[in-house]
Amino acid sequence: MSMDLRGKTIVAEWTWTGSRFSRDVAVRVGADGRIELVGPAGPSSPHDARDPQRIDLPGCALLPGFVNAHSHAFQRGLRGTPQRFESGSGDFWTWRHTMYRLAESLAVDSFYTHSRRAFEEMLSAGITAVGEFHYLHHAGDGSVDPWVFDDAILAAARDVGIRICLIQCYYATGAIGQPLQGAQKRFGPVSRDEFLRQMDRLANKLDSRTQSLAVACHSIRAVDLPDLKYFRDFAAAHNWPFHIHVEEARKEIDDCVAVHGAGPMATLLREIRIDPRVTAIHCTHSTRQDLREYIARGGMVCLCPITEGNLSDGFPDLPFILEEDGAVCFGTDSNIRISATEELRWMEFGQRARRETRGIVTDQHGSCAAGLIEIGTRNGARSLGLSAGAIIAGNRADLVAIDVNHALMLGCEDDAIADSLLFGCGNCPISRVWVGGVECWSR
Repeated sequence: MSMDLRGKTIVAEWTWTGSRFSRDVAVRVGADGRIELVGPAGPSSPHDARDPQRIDLPGCALLPGFVNAHSHAFQRGLRGTPQRFESGSGDFWTWRHTMYRLAESLAVDSFYTHSRRAFEEMLSAGITAVGEFHYLHHAGDGSVDPWVFDDAILAAARDVGIRICLIQCYYATGAIGQPLQGAQKRFGPVSRDEFLRQMDRLANKLDSRTQSLAVACHSIRAVDLPDLKYFRDFAAAHNWPFHIHVEEARKEIDDCVAVHGAGPMATLLREIRIDPRVTAIHCTHSTRQDLREYIARGGMVCLCPITEGNLSDGFPDLPFILEEDGAVCFGTDSNIRISATEELRWMEFGQRARRETRGIVTDQHGSCAAGLIEIGTRNGARSLGLSAGAIIAGNRADLVAIDVNHALMLGCEDDAIADSLLFGCGNCPISRVWVGGVECWSR
């Protein structure tokens, strides 16, 4: 039976209070799906067991929903394609050929199906909000509506109930200064003006309860510099987040240096305003000098460990980013595997393997689990401009219940629930998921 939290007070056995799980915490959800009050649930509180609007969740730990800051949902359609390397090896660029074949093959219904599957899977992973970095706009079949895939991605999210920030992506060149080729033609705008008209259309039709907008330029290789500056300013004028892929592959850096005299990150720093509304995706090969300046200006970094590992991109300099007090979030990117806990633990494990030391991502008390949960929740919400990611008054009631009696969680002490979840589990212990207080998924 579906459990609607709106107008109710939920009391789980444990509730995440920002750095740890605490007992006897009551979370009151308003009729509008926002958290109204977080406080004690003991017998002296107004939220004791006699409250007729109280819902108890014994054996459950309550978390803010994970926020997936970077996804290409249609790439879920690559799941199950063989990982064979007949030429002896592969890399990002050989993978891109496979992705382009998928993009060329998609009709609206198959695009919707792949996207819906990805979003359903995200909910099952405890992901309540997704930043959908959306560049596959056009059907390529002469449709009257050239933006028909934009409507399809919003419909897929709406139909499963996940919160979506549609990161509408401008993609104009196939390589620096080169025209779009083949499948890329389905990514490109009809014109800058037509892209802007579509942004207006989307802004006027979104359901503000679960849908919002952001702007992206795909990458330095996919836009010219005047467009880069224009769309960054356009996003700022509307107070929308701005996202861009940065330095995922070395060839991208070499090409950018050859044309613009500096790498992509240095070019961004030179050409556009960087502030906390800007998120750079990957930064795999960014230099410390560039990262230091980017972080000092307030820019965020989104890492996608499963995709970056699958595509052999390399390791970002995460220890340095954190030493500089950089804000990091995560994304499922290509969606070859959708698990927030796995993305987050590999953010730590990958660096452990590379640095031969443990405890890379920690909070001020030295807790890896707390540091990773911050990346997976609050930081992702900040990147997407969402009032979510923390169980506090005023935020959306985007919540996840963890079954602490699940076989994978048995034997853990109260103070190790977060560690057990982050380092020992996939999606299995996630039992219920709410978006805006409405239950969207249960096991």
